[in-house]
Amino acid sequence: AQALILGDDDQEGRRLVRVSGDMDPRNQGRSLDPAGSLAGWVMNEKQRLVISDLAARGPRTPVIEKRMDPRGMGSALIMPLPLRGFLPGALVVFSRPPDAFNRHVLQAMGLLSDLATVSLQNALLHGQAQKRAITDGLTGLYNHRWFQERLGEELERAERLGNRVALALCDIDHFKRVNDAYGHPLGDEVLRQVASALKDSLRKVDAAARYGGEEFALILVG
Repeated sequence: AQALILGDDDQEGRRLVRVSGDMDPRNQGRSLDPAGSLAGWVMNEKQRLVISDLAARGPRTPVIEKRMDPRGMGSALIMPLPLRGFLPGALVVFSRPPDAFNRHVLQAMGLLSDLATVSLQNALLHGQAQKRAITDGLTGLYNHRWFQERLGEELERAERLGNRVALALCDIDHFKRVNDAYGHPLGDEVLRQVASALKDSLRKVDAAARYGGEEFALILVG
């Protein structure tokens, strides 16, 4: 049984899990808080951890999380994945027999974790660059370019399927007065707070973008 633990971009400090083998597939992509787990310790300390006999360990600290740890496992290996500029991750491998991780297995797993770290680092950097290309740097909402493309796609889809889609354009009243009276740094904070409120109020199928200045655009599907 294997689990790959990576940072969750949408929730600071939390992680997402990718599972395989004897791990419950319902845990795939689930968000978790690694605090208080052995995997959390490995990620914080950036040190490998081998549990030769899971049944004999005490206290019964969860390896990943109590609800995620597979049953019937005798030993476990947790390898840190130190990712520069991102939350550290971990590779967790369970084995049914105790003492499954001898010196040769540990050497092979060390090489595998090094390769995984490089590959994940490159993939995360690529994804970060793509995200920056369509995201407004101040508010974190999608930018005007992305909005125009998404609106066109949603209008075409609505026409093809006979569905409804709504477009809402809004701005902040008298925003110039805020900048004039309190300065642009506070004005930027107002934009961030309004953007956060808009984002939190939307469903997953909807989208919010910064149209320009203090103007925002919402695409409301259905």
